[in-house]
Amino acid sequence: MQFGLRQSMGDWQSILVQTAVSCIIHIGKPSGEIYSSIIGALVWGILAFRTRSILFIILIHWLLGTSLDFFICYMR
Repeated sequence: MQFGLRQSMGDWQSILVQTAVSCIIHIGKPSGEIYSSIIGALVWGILAFRTRSILFIILIHWLLGTSLDFFICYMR
């Protein structure tokens, strides 16, 4: 979505739209996850434009989610 909006909206506006969507997707989860989704979406949006790819961001997101699940299940 971010790459598709870049041409018509510009870099920062497309990152902000993608950030808003990311935040909406995380509604209903713990508040820390909602707030960190805003920061993560901004950072990863910039990183996506700099690397011209979302593959690295998908890998980071998967690792973050997997490690969070691991710590929730095994570190209590």
